[in-house]
Amino acid sequence: MSTLTCTAAGVWDHAVPACVAALSSEGTCSPFSLGVGISVTPSDCGATVPLHRGTSCMFECEPGYFMMGTDLTYCTGVSNLWTATMPQCKSYCLGLPSISGSSLSPMSCGALQVLDGTVCTRQCEMGCVTAAGSTTSTRTCAAGKWTGNDDACMMGCTLQNGTTDSSLVTSGSRLYVTSATCVTDVQPVGSSCMLSCPANYVLVDGTATLKCTSGGHWNGPVAKCIPSYKCPQVSSIGAASVV
Repeated sequence: MSTLTCTAAGVWDHAVPACVAALSSEGTCSPFSLGVGISVTPSDCGATVPLHRGTSCMFECEPGYFMMGTDLTYCTGVSNLWTATMPQCKSYCLGLPSISGSSLSPMSCGALQVLDGTVCTRQCEMGCVTAAGSTTSTRTCAAGKWTGNDDACMMGCTLQNGTTDSSLVTSGSRLYVTSATCVTDVQPVGSSCMLSCPANYVLVDGTATLKCTSGGHWNGPVAKCIPSYKCPQVSSIGAASVV
């Protein structure tokens, strides 16, 4: 018979034992083959010699691993059976932080512990990009460490009236010609876009080169193309002369 005492902390002073069948002849159980990240007490539970009926084995995960299963098992002595199978100790990564301007998928990527093998994707919110100009970044928890970099999403710059087709630039379009990426993509901080006009048009109200600055603002006004009108040459007007 075992005696347990309830301590002031509200826990028993010893592990709760289990009752096993009383057999006329004492049976045995095979020891456990321990994997990576798990230890057992007593050490005989992970040795090579069979264990006697009633033997208890307490499992513990090493730092950087968390347990899936029951930490305590007893040898029943019946058909080599234990009261519980050996638990698994899975390596994990610390959850990824919440970063303004982005969301994580799946949501478990932001938990305290993320299971090894989990692939996490950070999606930038509308109008935000990473420093590399991407709207997503992916990381994998492998052997307790994250692969890749957790790139922050920052507010980028956009161009509203750009086109890659110079034929669309007309006297009333207020368009300008630029690269395809500047037309379709949000530009990361530090990137530049070149603006130009087709023949017979001139760029006004801005500069030919725009640079995206912090906060998603261009470093100057966005220019536009207007027709480059030319006045007719005047040779003389009556007695007046042209100078």
